[in-house]
Amino acid sequence: MRNKEQKGELSVQAIAGTHVVLLGMNLPEQNCPGLLGFALRREDHTEGEKYWLSGYKTFKSVEPFPPPGLLYSTRQHPIQGFTWSDFSAKPEHDYTYEVFALRSAPASPKESEKVAVDIRTESEHGRTHHVHFNRGAAASQEYTRRFGDKRPEQVGPAAFEWLSRGAAESIADFIGRAVGSGWGLRVGAYEFTDEQVLTALGAARDRGADVQVLYHAENDTQKISNEKAIQKLGLQNICQPRNAQGLTLSHNKTIVLTKADAAQAVLTGSTNFSVGGIYGHSNVVHVCERDDVAGQYLWLWNELKKNLPKSADAGVLVGKTPLPTDPLAKQITPIFSPRDSLEALDWYAQQAKGANDALFMTFAFGMNQRFQDAYRNGNAKLRYALMEAMSGPTRTKEQKAANEAAIIALRRVQPLARRTTLGTKRSRAISAHEIHARRSLGSEPACCFRFGKFQ
Repeated sequence: MRNKEQKGELSVQAIAGTHVVLLGMNLPEQNCPGLLGFALRREDHTEGEKYWLSGYKTFKSVEPFPPPGLLYSTRQHPIQGFTWSDFSAKPEHDYTYEVFALRSAPASPKESEKVAVDIRTESEHGRTHHVHFNRGAAASQEYTRRFGDKRPEQVGPAAFEWLSRGAAESIADFIGRAVGSGWGLRVGAYEFTDEQVLTALGAARDRGADVQVLYHAENDTQKISNEKAIQKLGLQNICQPRNAQGLTLSHNKTIVLTKADAAQAVLTGSTNFSVGGIYGHSNVVHVCERDDVAGQYLWLWNELKKNLPKSADAGVLVGKTPLPTDPLAKQITPIFSPRDSLEALDWYAQQAKGANDALFMTFAFGMNQRFQDAYRNGNAKLRYALMEAMSGPTRTKEQKAANEAAIIALRRVQPLARRTTLGTKRSRAISAHEIHARRSLGSEPACCFRFGKFQ
């Protein structure tokens, strides 16, 4: 949901998701002299609360040495920027955000211009789509404030529940829909080690559901981890290894729900079925209730079950899922891989470069040159990229240095009337990973979720 309000020269636009509300403030430059920043007050009409929002930054002249993790009211230490994200919002809540321009002295800021905007957050459970983002990279500072410098295993269930933010629960709920005989689950998994997911699949099998799993089983450490977990949870009779010739990874992260062998819904997205995938990496779980889309994923699962060599299967997948001719049409278009060429990668880069309003992407392992070109020469006035690292795996130090130098040069690009920002964001437990959205703030938003990588 979006809403924009203006009072006098001050305006604010609110864009609400399920757990986050993004606020964008605007005040003409001629009105900015003497501006200390913006104070934000939120009224929660659903729970009957009203209070000033808080942040970490302070005026040095007032609070020169703020203790780590301590929050300060924006009424006393205002936001010195024109955007703010409220990560404490809750789904299906009605809020009013009041924005106050503060002036005078840092020790005693005075309220000046004011504007208010109403917004309602989205539901996590739509009729067609249920989308759940875990907290991931953006939450590392708040995680430390809440739980200290401790790993989730040291904290216990509270840390895992907070990091999941519905991702783990949505997977469990989806598996739980296979209530007994006549129902089925078809699972494609790269990382298949999370005990809660494996236990839920075993419980579905024990209820009489037809559960079948294809798991990554190339000769590597992930195969060893997968098979160790499968044996520990006693799932050998429902699991089949996938180790097709010519493939390095079986990078699937999907579950198809069936009834009487017909597809009902599909769970997909970027989330591996592992502790790192669900609670650590920044990921999304996407449930689609359209049986026609689920049917395409069921076809894919049956095709992958054949374990054919990549050379034999890639052309079949291309023929089944051609690239969209009209990417802005109101449609859901699966694009399956492996493919027999880089045409799909070129297509993704073309969409990125052609975005008119805004471009937002994340990259787990460096940035392919195609997308470097999109960020350097694209049409979007606002372009952001969030990267796990400036370079992916390389064979030599020289190649890694060259990759990093290309990103450093790209970060310096500042075309007239446009803004290009690239940043890396890492923490010990949390990392940016595998989500791609383009034109997400434009008038015709389009979104692409991948369980592969843009490489």
